[in-house]
Amino acid sequence: MNLQETIDLVYQDWVTYIGTASPFALGNEDPIDAATGEKLDEGSTPWYRVSFREAGGGRANLNGEVGTRRYERRGFLAIQCFAPVNAGDKMGTTMAEAARDYFEDRRLGNEIIYLNAVARPQPPDGKWNPVLVEVETVFTDIK
Repeated sequence: MNLQETIDLVYQDWVTYIGTASPFALGNEDPIDAATGEKLDEGSTPWYRVSFREAGGGRANLNGEVGTRRYERRGFLAIQCFAPVNAGDKMGTTMAEAARDYFEDRRLGNEIIYLNAVARPQPPDGKWNPVLVEVETVFTDIK
């Protein structure tokens, strides 16, 4: 599984998790209302941004034949939780805890392992009180 296939699978897992419960954005896309599929009027509606970044890795076996070379890659699933700044800390923290609890210490098929997750409150940014959830991830790439 290459990087783009990994990103697609992680995003699909997010969409399965969130369903139509909350607006979200994948990568650098505009946020959408999950219930309608329409672009979110960001106003004061809490929402999530989900992205995935590769952070390193290396060869996991010594087999040299094409199609059997296995690489173990590490990455981070980043889930930004945006709650209105006037909602206090509770809303953003609750969003972050739900996302952290879903992803931490689980396996997605045989290809992706979600490891440790941490929620990090961020400084308020204009109208948002963001919390960042970072989920350590391991995935296998075969070339």
